[in-house]
Amino acid sequence: MGHKEYYPRFGYRKAIDLGIEFPFEVSHEYCMVAELIPGATENVKGMVCYPTDFK
Repeated sequence: MGHKEYYPRFGYRKAIDLGIEFPFEVSHEYCMVAELIPGATENVKGMVCYPTDFK
């Protein structure tokens, strides 16, 4: 989660644009992903899974 105008400055992109979703209701504009390795998200799609302790 991050501020929609701040984090893109550092390479973060909307997770939904990459096919990545979150298991709870939150605006897509605040769910972001940053690739640590260029191209790392090319074949990554689906739902983020959190451990039970985070629920």
